[in-house]
Amino acid sequence: MSLTHFTMPSKYSSLTLFILPLSYLLTAIFFAALLAYPIYTLLDLNISFPRLVNRLGLGLLMLAIIPMAGKINLSLLEMGFAPDFSTILRQFSRGFLLGLLILGVITLVLLWLDIRVIRESEIARDRLLYNLSSAIATGLIVSILEETLFRGLLFRSLFRWGNLRSAVLITAFFYAGLHFVGGRGSVPTNEIGWATGLQLVPAALLQIFDPSNLDSFLALFAVSVFLTTVLIERPNGIGYCIGLHAAWVFVLKLTKRYTEVTTDTPFGFLVGSHDGVIGILVFAWLSVLTLIYWLKIRRKQDQQL
Repeated sequence: MSLTHFTMPSKYSSLTLFILPLSYLLTAIFFAALLAYPIYTLLDLNISFPRLVNRLGLGLLMLAIIPMAGKINLSLLEMGFAPDFSTILRQFSRGFLLGLLILGVITLVLLWLDIRVIRESEIARDRLLYNLSSAIATGLIVSILEETLFRGLLFRSLFRWGNLRSAVLITAFFYAGLHFVGGRGSVPTNEIGWATGLQLVPAALLQIFDPSNLDSFLALFAVSVFLTTVLIERPNGIGYCIGLHAAWVFVLKLTKRYTEVTTDTPFGFLVGSHDGVIGILVFAWLSVLTLIYWLKIRRKQDQQL
């Protein structure tokens, strides 16, 4: 995949390319809002109603990956998967190690600046094996699903219909934005009905544009651009993306488990209010790495001409 595609004319306008995944997202949220009430009523779930709507929406997005890929004629190879499992596993392993290094640096800086401090009470609980297993499992599940959806399905389909620039930026917007859609707050049980889910949707979507989330949004936007850059350089290297993503979730889970944010540091602005880790520092770090990566790809392609 060449960087010359970055400014090539699109088959469709950028607005059309944006509306296509937006329609896909809104459809999933609409059905999630309708299904939430009967599921909440029939099943005794230990989860708030807004969070149930959020999880159902994400679940429907993920379930639609296979039929959507079939509908637009995207094979696994075209989605970025290597032709054999051993290659995918090798890519994953290398990506995971690199991901540990990239986000591990962030954790060390946060500790060094006293933005986060060790949580002694959690260390005393002696649940290291359980926490490691849980973080690895979460990282695997999240990375496989999200990379298949965003890099494999969304980016590749947008690139097919448009140019590289539109595909990269639109994918990054939806990847970052979905992390802030709903899931917070609560609704009194006696007020929950068929229309409750639909009533929650506007406020849930507007959370994307909450100014307090801007630093974390930019950080996640940069994360997506970096991961997509990996796939641009290695068209059948989505295994690297999955490994990187899994490692970042792994480090993030352990960082939040074993450390906590301090309130008396002058550097608190470097972490977002979203989770106390992903903020301006991550945005700057990933932006620098992405710029270096893009320059490396450009130099490599220039040498091949």
